[in-house]
Amino acid sequence: MDTVELTVHSEMYGETICVVDIETFLKGRKTFPCADGCDYPLRSKDIREINAALRERRLILNAYSALKSKHQEETNVFPMGFAFSNEQFETAMRGLGLEPTDTDKVVSIEAGAFCKTGDVTPLNEMLDRHRKELQDAIDSDSTGDGFIYTMFRYELSNHEFGYTWEADDTLDALGFTWDDINANPRLLHGLSRAMDKVKKEDPF
Repeated sequence: MDTVELTVHSEMYGETICVVDIETFLKGRKTFPCADGCDYPLRSKDIREINAALRERRLILNAYSALKSKHQEETNVFPMGFAFSNEQFETAMRGLGLEPTDTDKVVSIEAGAFCKTGDVTPLNEMLDRHRKELQDAIDSDSTGDGFIYTMFRYELSNHEFGYTWEADDTLDALGFTWDDINANPRLLHGLSRAMDKVKKEDPF
């Protein structure tokens, strides 16, 4: 959401809702429309309530990037080697405490990556935990407006959706298919909202 709704007292209607546009509020505006059509001047109490809502929203917006960074940091420190040439392979093997001839002591993972045979189980356990933590965060979002939205918004921007308007690369990166999205109202809502947001931020 790009608005905050406040319960205020209107002279004409009594208790009513004032809708505060966040972007306009951050630019300094201090009056916003109520149901009676009049502009309502924000009180100190209202401003504190808006700022509290913004702090909570920033925490939500940072949740996916924080989880992604955590997973990346754990992956970076895991003992793996990467090689796309013989020279790189020799260097990576020695980085794992092995000789280049100790090929029976390593296992190929994917995309030029490999690890020691004894580290396969810990690696799989780490990757399984990463998948579970991501799924738990997705499951905790009951509407699609929280973690799901920020997940899609982050990855759409990361995969240049603002220029291509194609979301396939984003879904591939997250392990989703369009069938997955269309079968889950929360995912569909979060993706649709994120696509609209990124389009507005990155116009042609």
